[in-house]
Amino acid sequence: MVLHGRNVSGSWNAALGVPYYQSTPDKESPLWNPYSLVIYWWTATELGDQAYRFSYNGRALPTSKRSQADYYGFRCVTEP
Repeated sequence: MVLHGRNVSGSWNAALGVPYYQSTPDKESPLWNPYSLVIYWWTATELGDQAYRFSYNGRALPTSKRSQADYYGFRCVTEP
């Protein structure tokens, strides 16, 4: 995630289920298309009947896997 073209150095606290960033990210490429209606990306991390979704500003939100909003996107990724 980036802000003004610079990496915001995010990390994930798995115990608390929250992300931390040096700067608050914004809806910028390469992860986001600023002209797209997609404002959330789902993760593969499951929480029972929920999964995490990330918003363009870096928030992680547990969400029902049955949600069907048009502004949720999916992106396949692999471990670094």
